[in-house]
Amino acid sequence: MKLTSILAAAAIALSGQAALADDYPERPITHVFPWSAAGPAYAASQAVADRMSEILNVQIGMQARTGAGGMNAFRQAMAEPADGYTVIDGWVAPLVIAPLAGRSDFTLDDFIPLNAVLASPFAIMVRADDDRFPDFESLAAFIAENPGQIRYSGGGDLGLPHQVTALVFQGQNLVARHVPYQGMSDAVRDLRSGILDFIVANAGQYRANTGEVRAIAAISDDPAVSDALYDGAPLITDIFDNVGPRDLSLVGWTWWLVKAGTPMDRVEVLRAAQAEAMADPEVQATLTQLGFTMLDFGHDQYESIVSQTRTDLAAAVEAIEWEREQLAAQ
Repeated sequence: MKLTSILAAAAIALSGQAALADDYPERPITHVFPWSAAGPAYAASQAVADRMSEILNVQIGMQARTGAGGMNAFRQAMAEPADGYTVIDGWVAPLVIAPLAGRSDFTLDDFIPLNAVLASPFAIMVRADDDRFPDFESLAAFIAENPGQIRYSGGGDLGLPHQVTALVFQGQNLVARHVPYQGMSDAVRDLRSGILDFIVANAGQYRANTGEVRAIAAISDDPAVSDALYDGAPLITDIFDNVGPRDLSLVGWTWWLVKAGTPMDRVEVLRAAQAEAMADPEVQATLTQLGFTMLDFGHDQYESIVSQTRTDLAAAVEAIEWEREQLAAQ
């Protein structure tokens, strides 16, 4: 999904909104990030925050707070005043998946959205020299003929890659056996040794294992994903025309937020600065190099898009139960 005039129009409003915001911002803004500061997702968010710092002429300091599947960061941010000086990096795991699992005490109504930022599309990958599966169609045909015999991993059990794969496979009546791993590096190792038949991983993991793995299907409906991240691998939505989930339901993503109650003139300043930062070609290039695609959803689409994602991911949890039932019946 490429940036559109939605974000460009918001950026144009920056100077006018700043005049309405009582000289906001007058001091540094804290950007609370729910994962480790060591990974590409942190670097991607920092690229946007650094450009916003230049636009607003105040520092936007990144603060990584790990633990509890992103919930520690959300709890920290929610404890701060609703004054526009705390921005939340709203990744899908704490924002949508945690509430579905009953692990949060907030709802979508507890936040005011800025703009969506980036997506981390997954791909189905096989060993580079595995001549059994030259393409996804051959893998799907084998699974259909041998239900439960193919072993794969999307990392942790019930993690987003596992959920998305189970949901897509359920729609095609494909039954594969998920093997949970704490880290994808171990899954890649076992893929290379033949213990696993395929993995579901992101572009960063794909690039880190160039020459060892081969992407045979990108789990996305975004045409930009194929060439930009996965060397031309076909989109799963092109292979199967009846893949129900679309947009953010198939990918990892983040949507920046502030706490409900934040003055709307300050919210508009942040929205406009964020949009201008994301329209910067250098920022766009950085995010692509890090293995992400940029999103073009504006704040007015937050409720509809995120609510649909919540509905789809609830169905994905049910798809995992279906997967387990099918395997138990083998």
